[in-house]
Amino acid sequence: MSKRITTRWYAAAWVVWLIALVAMAAMLRGNSGAGSPSAGVLLAYLVMAVAGIVMLVMWIGALVKLGVQHTWAWFVAVLVLNLLFLGII
Repeated sequence: MSKRITTRWYAAAWVVWLIALVAMAAMLRGNSGAGSPSAGVLLAYLVMAVAGIVMLVMWIGALVKLGVQHTWAWFVAVLVLNLLFLGII
């Protein structure tokens, strides 16, 4: 997997996840009195789950490529930043 593909897919999945989170929060705020969440909330949750899986796959792919290239400083940086929830930086 190339760096360009990994970066673009990771960033795009992060943006989609964030948009789905905002949409879900807006739907939950409007649905404050109902007992069960609406179909839109469940769809937003599903989109967030798929985007999270895409981010995980891209992160693991980047770590594998960095390990194969023996660039251990970048490997540790990518590993630690993602574990601290700063992977988009």
